[in-house]
Amino acid sequence: MAPLREIKKIIVHDAIIESITDYIRSSGLALGDRIPSERSLAETLKVSRSSVRGALKSLETEGVLEIRHGGGAYLRSLSSPIYYQYTSDHRENLHLLRDLVQARQAIEEWTVAEAAKVIPKDEVKRLATQQRRQLKALEAPDPAGDPEHRLPNMDLEIAITRVVGNAVLLDMHEKIEKMWKQAYKNLQMAAFPARMRYEHHMAIISALGARDEEAARLAISVHNRSLEKHIARAIEKLEQKTLPAAGG
Repeated sequence: MAPLREIKKIIVHDAIIESITDYIRSSGLALGDRIPSERSLAETLKVSRSSVRGALKSLETEGVLEIRHGGGAYLRSLSSPIYYQYTSDHRENLHLLRDLVQARQAIEEWTVAEAAKVIPKDEVKRLATQQRRQLKALEAPDPAGDPEHRLPNMDLEIAITRVVGNAVLLDMHEKIEKMWKQAYKNLQMAAFPARMRYEHHMAIISALGARDEEAARLAISVHNRSLEKHIARAIEKLEQKTLPAAGG
């Protein structure tokens, strides 16, 4: 018989958040609606009020809820990454990835063309060096041991948006990356093949170095559409009741 294991507090914390987010989805709450009180949640879930309070605080920190002193907790956002963090439904996460890659296309195909006009040569060199280091780390015997280069990430794409200097687009792009990473974590899918990713990224960097706006736009379009195809294949596998094994 396998030995019993200690039940960690974090499991209870995560389970409470999952229950609350499931309730939000299934109840069809609108932004600004109030969720059940701390006491009511504790009684329904049969956990301590302090555990509920901690879970609500996490949801507030991530932007899902707004806690008003003495007035309860209210739904603030349905787009926060943590809202998807506790979802085990593969279909929901795959469709989220599909939507996110479309959002990436809208941002990245514009920002890369703008960046091609202004990107400094030393930044082009830095991006190329970063990609070579990432590939080397990812193809090493133990790539998971290097969190700096762990996939999926959008380091190159975020750096390109940063060059453009639009703070609003940068904020949106960084939020997309956070949701992108979380969806992959939920799915436990392998990231886009490192070697193919490297080749796509170097084509983008080469176009940036040549100050060729159209070539840069085309290169990043090729990359995003490859991601989209990988996600579509994963959705198809899911529909055939096969767990997806590869993605973007």
